[in-house]
Amino acid sequence: MRRISTLCVCLSLMCFMTAAMGYVKDGIWQVHRAATPPVIDGEMDAVYYTASTERIMKPDAAVGVPPDGYLDLFCESRVLWDDPYLYIFIKVVDDEISSSSPNSYENDGAEIYFDAGNDKTEQYDMDDWQCRIEFQDGSDATLYDHCPDYTEAATAKWEAIDGDASGYAIEVAFPLGRLQIDPKEGSVFGFEIQINDRDNDTCETMVRWWGTDNRAWTDPSLFGTAELVWYWANTKLNIMELYPPPEIDGVLDESWEDIMTIESGTYVYTNADVVDGSFTEIQYWNDLQMEFKAGMDSDNFYLWMEVIDDELCTSSTHAHENDGIELFFDGGNEKTEGAYDDNDIQMRWVYGEGHDTGAPHSVYAWGELESDLEGYTFECAIPAEDLLLAENWDVKKIGFEIQVNDRDNDTLENIIRWWGSDNMIRTDASRMGTALLEFSFLPVHIISLDSPNGKEVYQSGATVPVQWYCVGIEMLNLYVSYNNGNSWELLASNIPTTEPYDWQVPPVSTTQALIKIQKADNLYRYDISDAPFTIQTDISDIEEGSDKPKAFSLQPNHPNPFNSSTRILYTLPEPARVTLNVYTIKGRHICTMIQDRQEAGSHHASWNGTDESGNAVSSDVYICRMQAIGADQTFSDSRKMMLVK
Repeated sequence: MRRISTLCVCLSLMCFMTAAMGYVKDGIWQVHRAATPPVIDGEMDAVYYTASTERIMKPDAAVGVPPDGYLDLFCESRVLWDDPYLYIFIKVVDDEISSSSPNSYENDGAEIYFDAGNDKTEQYDMDDWQCRIEFQDGSDATLYDHCPDYTEAATAKWEAIDGDASGYAIEVAFPLGRLQIDPKEGSVFGFEIQINDRDNDTCETMVRWWGTDNRAWTDPSLFGTAELVWYWANTKLNIMELYPPPEIDGVLDESWEDIMTIESGTYVYTNADVVDGSFTEIQYWNDLQMEFKAGMDSDNFYLWMEVIDDELCTSSTHAHENDGIELFFDGGNEKTEGAYDDNDIQMRWVYGEGHDTGAPHSVYAWGELESDLEGYTFECAIPAEDLLLAENWDVKKIGFEIQVNDRDNDTLENIIRWWGSDNMIRTDASRMGTALLEFSFLPVHIISLDSPNGKEVYQSGATVPVQWYCVGIEMLNLYVSYNNGNSWELLASNIPTTEPYDWQVPPVSTTQALIKIQKADNLYRYDISDAPFTIQTDISDIEEGSDKPKAFSLQPNHPNPFNSSTRILYTLPEPARVTLNVYTIKGRHICTMIQDRQEAGSHHASWNGTDESGNAVSSDVYICRMQAIGADQTFSDSRKMMLVK
């Protein structure tokens, strides 16, 4: 970490605010609705974790001096509303807190301004308010000037567990009726927040959210604008439906425009638990800050992040000790205490590199901040099935946490998270927050490549049916690779999923061929052959003096889907005892088709959709499982078969 000049602090921070103002849309502060009212006690309740948040950092253009770095003055505010109240929580980093002046406006505290009609007149009229809240150590805040009746306010002092950071918090609830603001979605009003900083026995610094002129106390035209919006802020993160899918390139595009931005809620040092409810704090405002957007569609979970970090480092041999991102999911939202169960997962990406754990199918990109600050952006798409969502995930709740690791001075120095405040989340799913999947509908989309799916051997010039199992997907693009996925060639686009595709095998000799099917309108929804297969170009590729298959294989059944019966092909490179069984998708045995010793060669079996007793089974997806035991080798494989009546 390094200190930076006052001028650099102010200019860089204002650049970041311009680029990343997640709660200001078209210049208007979007105030979200509180699902549960916070307790007015100077402590940040969990409902504020998804509240509209803005930094209060514009220095006065003419009065006082700009803040001398993060420890001198750094402010942010979170604002909520419900039918009776407007709630404001302000957190201030301030290395010297003083109320020594007899004039309240010269002491540490906040001034909040309202213009109910948003008239922007140059003089105060009957619906304009100036309210001052002065910090009072150990007691409720003192209200000055024109605070409306029934206003509740409280302050609290805080100190970091480790380090020099300290400051105070102000929490206040204003009755909207007394402010003359209509408590309903779409109400627009003039708004400003100002923080006064008394240092060295003088009111040395003033910073504001919107303006840079010190005449807001006499001129409402200098206020910014706020709007009460429909978005519900609660103790759960609302993950909204995202359309169209963003391009995963590390650059914020229009797809993210209507997805709200969330700030980190907690700070901890590695291996440090919270003590008495206070959090370890970073030492400089540009040491570590993060905000994120999260969205989802029926195919993928999407994440966008901006991270300010003054020192980017990946020097450790341990991935978790380097700069990077970690995500935690509890697919069933069970919050198992002290352990992870089968649908809990941790994912990690190291800055500038690939995923380290838990996200093998993710598509991701790192990018640069749009300001001159040091840091990075991160964007990813994670297939929905990788989240290990529970079978009853239509309840629309999952456990969720996001974490940013910060390596400074050759050590993992800081960790910030959205929800949790200790370092046990890697082993304890109960430490996650909760996310709500806010979809208008949750269609089921399945894409599965059945063949070629690996280990097959094809002769060039042959016609091979490419077969799949798809639900909720109408069109596919089809690709082939001859080098184990290092490069891909497009075979066909916009193929209907109702019929298999007949592929003419080209004259290419390879043992590293793969097929990929991809949803036509989504680059991040696809399936690939589980293993490479072989293409032979002439008869010399076959073992000399033998027409026996080179390997065991279980080919896809044909036709698939089928109505009355289907044919299953398989190959044996040596004599073997073969068992061919049919199971339901949940593993219940239906029947045994083959249980016999067979010679090397190509074989087939047929299934007519009946069980062991000859009773017809219902339309569903079934599993054909083959087991073969030879003198030198054993083999097992499975294929999906879809019966449609």
